[in-house]
Amino acid sequence: MDFCRVWLAARTISRHGQRQRIGPRLIVSVPLTQTGAVFLDEQSKALRLVQFLLVASSVREQVHVIGWPSYELLWDSRFRKLGKRFVTLASPTDTPPAGAIGYYSHGRDVAVAILSRSGRRLFIEYAGDVLSTNVGGYIFNLRGRVTP
Repeated sequence: MDFCRVWLAARTISRHGQRQRIGPRLIVSVPLTQTGAVFLDEQSKALRLVQFLLVASSVREQVHVIGWPSYELLWDSRFRKLGKRFVTLASPTDTPPAGAIGYYSHGRDVAVAILSRSGRRLFIEYAGDVLSTNVGGYIFNLRGRVTP
C-alpha cells in the first residue's frame, strides 16, 4: 500500500422533509510511501488541470468565443486572483515555473501545464480534436492503485 484514503460512507439524509441520498465523500488521502506521495501530488495537480479547462470552457460559453479563450480574457474574467500562479505559455510545450499553472491558447488549440513537486511536467493539450496528455491515469484512476 502506497497511500490510504479515508471516505465518509454513502448515506441518506433528510432535508426539508425529503430524503436525499449522498454519495461517498473523500475525507483525506495519506501517503504511506514516497511512491504514494508522488502519486497523490500528481493526481491532485492533474485534477486541477481538468478543473482549469472546465472553467476556461465555461468562460468560452459565457462570452461566446469561438475556440478557446485567450490568456488575457481568462485573466480579466476569472483568474486575476491567482496572480503569479497563472502564467501564459509561449507554446503548448512550454513549462510553467514551479507553483504556477501555465495556459496556452491559439484558436482551436489549448494547453495547460503544471509542475509536480518532483519536477515532472504534467499537461493536457487539445490540438483541434486531438487530445494529448500524460495525466490520464490520474484522472481515471481515482480510487485505484499506484501503477508504474
